[in-house]
Amino acid sequence: MMRALIFFVLVQSSLALKILLTNEAGIEDEGLTILRDALLERGHHVWTFAPKDDMTGMGAALSMPNVKVKAHGKAEEKMWEVDGTPATAVLVGVSKMTQKNSETHKPMPDPDLIISGINVGYASGPMDIHSGAVSSVLTALGKDIPAFCILTNLAQDIDKLEHFEHASVFVSHLVDVLVEQMVVFPIGVGLKIGYPAKLPKDIPQVILAGYGHYNPFSYGYYEDPDRKGVFRIGPAPSAQKFHEDSDAHLVEAGNIGVLAISNDVSLHKLDDNAYFVDDIAHVLAETDSRWERHEKSE
Repeated sequence: MMRALIFFVLVQSSLALKILLTNEAGIEDEGLTILRDALLERGHHVWTFAPKDDMTGMGAALSMPNVKVKAHGKAEEKMWEVDGTPATAVLVGVSKMTQKNSETHKPMPDPDLIISGINVGYASGPMDIHSGAVSSVLTALGKDIPAFCILTNLAQDIDKLEHFEHASVFVSHLVDVLVEQMVVFPIGVGLKIGYPAKLPKDIPQVILAGYGHYNPFSYGYYEDPDRKGVFRIGPAPSAQKFHEDSDAHLVEAGNIGVLAISNDVSLHKLDDNAYFVDDIAHVLAETDSRWERHEKSE
């Protein structure tokens, strides 16, 4: 089986990864900014390609035929706004980052890792196909590049920026452990991380999740009683139960649920990726043990 590594050169016991960062809510979103800052503080090289506007719920849609791309901020910040969907932003970003070197005229290497986040609004089960955050990861996996997304909900009793900072600290630790344990991502396999609407000290565990066949909420379009011919999307409690080990159940219970996902829509033997799932379980246990969530939240 072909496999993709998320690391190449070790520098003083820590690796500076070449990361493509994106999201679904747009280049101005605070979750994206805070996660970018956290990754830069860890010494990673971050290129940010995100939609110009909020593209939540666009799934894997592509913007065609032409896409406008504009530098965002200062040149040294390596940020670009893409007038398109999250999946489009990923493909544009990979193209930009791998274009030929102006001096050697040789193509640059692919990003070591693609991260989508921090995305607000947790999708699970059948809703995953509509999520721009999840679909941007699947698009990255289609380019044989390791990727993961982080999705979170917000709570009224938690400060939004503080919540984003806590989530970004967790992601930073996760990336560190993935590199240190030299985890190999199989081609086409990535991660979906669900971060609960909790203070870090109130999060019980970091758990490797199973697939949630049903979301705790069922979404649909409902006719607006005040406007004839206008239908609005909205949630309704789901009548169907979800598995206790599903990512939806674990996140609703206050845990960080991490689900291994694949862009392979065909049915294949589960044993094929068993080694990777086992590696991720060890990574999550180590990340949980070193993540100083109690001290950080006081």
